[in-house]
Amino acid sequence: MVRRPLGEAFDVLGRVDAVHGLYYLVLRGWSAVAGDSVVALRAFSALGLAVAVAAVVALVSRYRELPVAVAAGLVTGLLPGLAWAAVEARGYSWAAAIAVLATLALDVAEERDTPRSWWTYGAVVLLAAWWHLYLVVLVVAHGISVAVVRRDLLRTWCAAVGAAAVGVAPLVLLAWRQRDQVAWLADVQYTWSSLLEKLLGGSYPSAVGDLRLLLALTLLGLAALGVAALARSHGSWPAWLLGTWVALPLLVGLGSMVTDAGAVHTRYLTFVTPAVALAATLGAAPLGRWVAPVLAVGAIVVAVPLLVAQRAHDARPHDLGAVAASASRTGADAVIFTAPLARSVAYAYPAAFLRTADLSAVAHPAPDPFFDQTRDPASLLPHEVAGRRIVVIGTREVPDAPALRRLGCRPHKLHHDRGYRVWLYRCR
Repeated sequence: MVRRPLGEAFDVLGRVDAVHGLYYLVLRGWSAVAGDSVVALRAFSALGLAVAVAAVVALVSRYRELPVAVAAGLVTGLLPGLAWAAVEARGYSWAAAIAVLATLALDVAEERDTPRSWWTYGAVVLLAAWWHLYLVVLVVAHGISVAVVRRDLLRTWCAAVGAAAVGVAPLVLLAWRQRDQVAWLADVQYTWSSLLEKLLGGSYPSAVGDLRLLLALTLLGLAALGVAALARSHGSWPAWLLGTWVALPLLVGLGSMVTDAGAVHTRYLTFVTPAVALAATLGAAPLGRWVAPVLAVGAIVVAVPLLVAQRAHDARPHDLGAVAASASRTGADAVIFTAPLARSVAYAYPAAFLRTADLSAVAHPAPDPFFDQTRDPASLLPHEVAGRRIVVIGTREVPDAPALRRLGCRPHKLHHDRGYRVWLYRCR
C-alpha cells in the first residue's frame, strides 16, 4: 500500500512533470498524514504561505525594527497574488517561501562568511531548484548581488552554487527530455499589465479586475522607495539583494512577453511576490506618521474585495470534481475526452470512470494526463457506439463531439462551466 503511491510519485518525476516532481513527492507524505481531501491538499499550500510570512519577518528584522518586520509579514500574507497561490493546491506558495529562505540564507552567509553558513545556503539553493526549476532565476539574482557588492565572496558563492548545481543536473536533464510537454507555453499570451495583475493581484477576480493593476503599480512604486531607503540606511548589499530579487523575475516575464518567447507562465514567477511585499512595506514605513496608515487602509480597501472575489464560486474555471460528478451520475458505459486536457478529470477522479471504456484513447488504455493525444471522434465506427451511453467531456476550446450525431446518437447537456463541457449521448 505504501510502495504504489511512492511509485506513482516517482513516475510523475521521471515521465510526466519533473519540474514539479519534488512537490508531488512531498505531497504524498503530506496526504498520508492529513488525507487527500480538497481541504487537506489546499492546507499544504496554505502552510507554504505561513512559512513565507514567517521567513519575511525574520529577514526584515535583520534590518528594521520588529513592528516593521511584522507589518511586512502581514502584507505578504494578505497580498492577493500570493494568497491565491496558497489555496490553489500547487507548489507555488512553497516556491515563494523557499525563495525567502534562500535569500535569508545568503544574507546570513554574507554576514558570517563561515563554511557552515555557505553550506546551508547551497543546500537551500538545491532545494529551491528541485522544488521549482524557475527559482534558478532567483539564484542568478543572488549572483548579481554578490558580483556587484561583495566581489570578495564571489568565488565562495560560485563554489556553493556549483555544488548545488551538481545536484540539480539530473532535474535539468529530466526537464529537458520533457520539454515537449510544456509546448503550450508558446501559446500563452499576456500583456505587461496582466503579468503584474496576476502576480500581485491574484487570478480570476470576478468584478474587480480593474483594481488589480492599481494595487500592483502602487506596490511596485513603494517597493522602489523601499529599496532606495534600504540603500541609504544599510548600504548597497541589502538594497541589491532585494532589488535584484524584485527586478530580475519581472524582467524575465516581461521579456518573454515582449519577444513572444513563451518561456514562462505568470504563476512560475510567484516567488517574486514576497520581495515586492516586503520592499513595499519598507518603502511605506518612513513616509510619515499619517501617510503610512493611510496607505495601509487604502491597501486593505483594495485588497479585501480581491481576496473575496478570487474565492467566489465563479473564480475557479476548472471544477474537476463537479465535472466528474456530473459524468458519474449518468450510468454511461463509455467516455470520450475531446482534448488531452479533458482527460485530467479522469486522472483526478478515477473512481468516476472505472466502468467506462475510453473511446478516445489512442496510445494505450491508461494514457498520460494532459499530454497524450486524443482520438478524433470522426474516426469512430458505428459498431463502436451502437447501443451505448457515452459521456463526452470537452473543454472550452473543444467542447463537443458532433461526429456522434452523424452516427445516430442523441445529445443531452449535463454540465457547463468556464472550463469544461459535459454531454451524454444515447446511441441507437
